[in-house]
Amino acid sequence: MEKKNLSDHEVTEYTASLWKYNAIPSENVMPGSAPEDKTENHTIFIPAIGNFQVIAARVRGKKHKHEGSNCDDWFETENTEGIFISIVSDGAGSKIFSRIGARAACGRARFFLDAHLKKLLKTYPNLRDDLSKKMSSPDFEEAAGILASLVQDAMLEAREAVEKAYKDLKNKENYTKVVGRELQLND
Repeated sequence: MEKKNLSDHEVTEYTASLWKYNAIPSENVMPGSAPEDKTENHTIFIPAIGNFQVIAARVRGKKHKHEGSNCDDWFETENTEGIFISIVSDGAGSKIFSRIGARAACGRARFFLDAHLKKLLKTYPNLRDDLSKKMSSPDFEEAAGILASLVQDAMLEAREAVEKAYKDLKNKENYTKVVGRELQLND
């Protein structure tokens, strides 16, 4: 049997026929839930500082468009005193409300890092310089340890934000109705 080579147009025509676009069903959009429920994407642009700028984006992917489900991921980014902070949360696609936890986690972590990094830069004015030293330098190791501790604390704050979002929603009828039972933290 002889194989036929397809033209670019034929390949595009065939793959386009496989593509489905299903909107997010209205019963999947809860009043008071994350505002990204109806959006296809979320983009942030932070203008240049020196030679750097930040462009961050997320988009509702192919699987979600085929299934008509929400994007479960979220991100936040911030410019704190010339230091870019970026937080990303990969929501669990198998959990119907993971987008709410992802957004809560990122928001709280960004807020925490912004506030505490400002304080840290005042109490440790050489932080930037020490982080630009060789990794084997004791100054670098100390600065990296301080920063690592701050990031760990931000992760703990993010976890608390997810738990708070759960507690705020667990008894709301429009959420329990979707899952057909009492809402659980892992939802």
